[in-house]
Amino acid sequence: MKKILLFIITISIVSCIGSSEAKEEKDLSKRSFINEEIKVAIATAKIKNFNKELVSNGKLYAKKKAQLPFEISEKIQSIFIKNGDRVSKGTLLAELDKQKLKRNLSLAKTALEKAKINMKDILLGYGFKNPDTTNIPVNVLKMSKIKSNYNSALSSLTEANYKLSLATIQAPFNGIIANLEATPYNMTSNFKNTLCTLIDDTTMQAVFPVLESEIEQINRGQEIQLFPFSQPNIAYLGKITEINPVIDKDGMVQVKAVVTNKTKKLFDGMNVKILLRKTIPNKLVVPKSAVLLRQNKKVVFTLKNGEAFWNYVETAQENSAEIVIIKGIEEGEKVIIEGNLNLAHETKVTLE
Repeated sequence: MKKILLFIITISIVSCIGSSEAKEEKDLSKRSFINEEIKVAIATAKIKNFNKELVSNGKLYAKKKAQLPFEISEKIQSIFIKNGDRVSKGTLLAELDKQKLKRNLSLAKTALEKAKINMKDILLGYGFKNPDTTNIPVNVLKMSKIKSNYNSALSSLTEANYKLSLATIQAPFNGIIANLEATPYNMTSNFKNTLCTLIDDTTMQAVFPVLESEIEQINRGQEIQLFPFSQPNIAYLGKITEINPVIDKDGMVQVKAVVTNKTKKLFDGMNVKILLRKTIPNKLVVPKSAVLLRQNKKVVFTLKNGEAFWNYVETAQENSAEIVIIKGIEEGEKVIIEGNLNLAHETKVTLE
């Protein structure tokens, strides 16, 4: 008998608690938080294309960038640029000391002249008095060049000319100067034989990761929006150009997109937020601000005859501005999007 009585008491307590919670929820939905009418703003629930959003963080890099080296080790004579300068293709950037290079070129020219004289003497020994080499057998001419050291002298002259040309550094393309550390009257080796970095910042490339589960949402040619961390309210449009078909150890896929830097406010190495959108057709959509959380349930207030009506809803996808409703309200209903925080069921409201 004691066990039966204990069981009956337990059932009664649970029943009372459940009834109390249901009553509390019912009372909460109907209780007005304030007595006076509340001003609200509304929007219409519409069936339309919904833009599903994918957000990622990445970095910007100049699509065209080159580190300009000192290709020979010499003393720096002059530098005509500074960091931040914009230069055109062919602009003179720096010059090295040419004194030794010119002397080497002069010596190479003299050595070649001497080799030519020696080759003529050798050809005379073979009985060829005419300086026109077109009539000389190939094997004889080849042997004469080797014996006279002509080939070696010609190579030395070519190399001396080439090294002299390397003493003048010009811009290989239009761009902006960066990472310039070299200074005149120092050896190029003091700066790891590097003059500067030249950046063509007209087109930038964004590199960012995408989760393996989200890879189906992106395609080459798809438009993106790019927001620099330093300019969070400014959007730049770009397009996806590359999707690396490899998933890394963290389950990510690397994606690249290009964006035109018309404002010149995008910089190499800049941190950016990437926003991608994929259109999903025929979804019932309301602004995100229309959906509230009450007692761990999602609620939307609709406006009917000057009163706010409480509606439990089920939702699906959402983006930064909108959310998809799959159950709870119908297309065309007026949903309250502002002034809904203190509403209850059948609260009197007026439009702002």
